[in-house]
Amino acid sequence: MPMIGYTFEYKYSQDGDIVIGGIFSVHSVVSQWSEEGSFIEYLVCTGVYQREYRHLLAFIFAIDEINRSPDILPNITLGYHVYDSCGHVNKAIKDVLQILSGHTKEAPNYSCMERGALAGFIGDLHSDTTLQMAQLLSLYGYTQISYGARDTLLSDRKMYPNFFRTVPDDEMQYVAIAKLLERLKWNWVGILTSDDEYGEREIRHLSKHLSDHGICIEFKILVSINNHNKIPPELRSSTTEVLIICGSLLQLGVYIPLSLHKGNAEIFL
Repeated sequence: MPMIGYTFEYKYSQDGDIVIGGIFSVHSVVSQWSEEGSFIEYLVCTGVYQREYRHLLAFIFAIDEINRSPDILPNITLGYHVYDSCGHVNKAIKDVLQILSGHTKEAPNYSCMERGALAGFIGDLHSDTTLQMAQLLSLYGYTQISYGARDTLLSDRKMYPNFFRTVPDDEMQYVAIAKLLERLKWNWVGILTSDDEYGEREIRHLSKHLSDHGICIEFKILVSINNHNKIPPELRSSTTEVLIICGSLLQLGVYIPLSLHKGNAEIFL
């Protein structure tokens, strides 16, 4: 998918002495759209993610409150430059480059900001977009704070020295799930995850913790955009009553095959 060509761009900006960049996934899907009889295709953000929209409003509200208070940053005005990544990795990278370049077109290694110094970035919520942002921002030495990304890769301080987050990584969840299953004596489970790097890492780490606690895995199913509406045969013939769901689930629609799962317990990571 190209790095340019997004229409109906959603961005929010305010000038200030110090500018904070923000990447929020207010919309959850990037769709292709074209006018009838036209061969030109546009990339459009659809599907409003209400919780993330509240995060955006909280971010803007916090900036306004800081600017109103004479005691927090006296004689300094905070600004922001925020884009909606729509939960799409390519668009998130494009938006970061746009913020680094200023209010003009993306120009790597150049800043055309008319006013204010860029202090750092807030976002994103999801691990896939946040990880790609961190890889890019580590080259420029900008601080990044995520409020939702849990990927264990982001805990590598040598690779991402300027990355911080307000939530623990997935390792704590793996330990908690394994102990919960052991406590409830659920030792025969299935795992459903997304067919991407994040999902594969989750299966690898989670499987290790489950094995250490004597829990057996009946099946491991990888779900992608292309096969999310097909019922895997492992799920049809499953004998387990516990299904662990993890990975980049919000973008896969994995709730469709869950209706055919015969178990009575589902655990979400």
